[in-house]
Amino acid sequence: MGSAAFILGEYASQSAVDPVDETEEQPMGTRRFVIKEQRICRRLVFDENEPTKIRYAVVENLLHGTSMNVHATQFVICGGTVLGAQLLYASNIRPEALGRYLTEQPLAFCQVVLSRDKIESIREDQRFKKDLDIHQELHPNDPVPIPLNDPDPQCWIPVSSGRPWHCQIHRDAFAFGDTAPHIDQRLVVDFWWFGLVKQVPENRVTFSDKNHDIFGMPQSTFHFEESTEFADQNHDMLHDMVRATKELGGYLPGSYPQFMQPGTSLHMHGHTRIGEDPKTSVADRNSKVWDTDNLWIGGCGCIDTAIACNPTLTACALAIKAVNDSMLAPNE
Repeated sequence: MGSAAFILGEYASQSAVDPVDETEEQPMGTRRFVIKEQRICRRLVFDENEPTKIRYAVVENLLHGTSMNVHATQFVICGGTVLGAQLLYASNIRPEALGRYLTEQPLAFCQVVLSRDKIESIREDQRFKKDLDIHQELHPNDPVPIPLNDPDPQCWIPVSSGRPWHCQIHRDAFAFGDTAPHIDQRLVVDFWWFGLVKQVPENRVTFSDKNHDIFGMPQSTFHFEESTEFADQNHDMLHDMVRATKELGGYLPGSYPQFMQPGTSLHMHGHTRIGEDPKTSVADRNSKVWDTDNLWIGGCGCIDTAIACNPTLTACALAIKAVNDSMLAPNE
């Protein structure tokens, strides 16, 4: 249930859609999966007779300003990095840990132009001879011994006890990794070093009861501060990246080693964390929201520890675990 789409699954009832103003909506019938685009879930509403059970979701059509109530036996919030927590807050579902334990991955970045000796060594490597001969025949005036259709490099170094950061060397499509049109991208590699910051309750995202965002939902405000320990660790990470760059070449002008703006990694997590204690988590180990019978939450926010790697696979694993749990739940 995000800000741009609403998904109806097989557990929606046969008369799942109860129109309020949106009269064009029809029941799901035998369909098991429907995506309603340009919709926003405003809030989840509990059953008056069963105070721990969600009865329906209030969904608004952003194009027409009409709304509808969606009834189902089970609900799953998949609202992205922050919007899932925002929807819980808007629904007055506010566990003590909601929005707390927020953390992200400090990101060090630079771009390196491969040195001449590294480029020339390619010509002497017999592993590439066949491809280079073909390339030279097709492009005899190309001074770079790298085929035009050669895949971009993709290298990574995982976190270890002595190096608590995740390293990537590749060519990326993010805007700040773009190069000018007159630069041959075959000669440039991007360095991305991702740090980690321990989850602590003081780092959090809060939501306002008075102010609203562009969609009319509670405005989010971020409160985040690195401890001295992790700030020092991140500077060690930057120095490690600089040491690695010196082995490959020099810096592309304008892309010198730097810490990127907080949040650039887009890997925020922890603010809807799972756990075993309702005081320090938003959901149980199966991602079912505390004090609810039929509500699960997904996404990177559920990750309950600091990580430096890409979080998608971890979030997917938690989602699969949540699905297995929801399938065992009663569906009356």
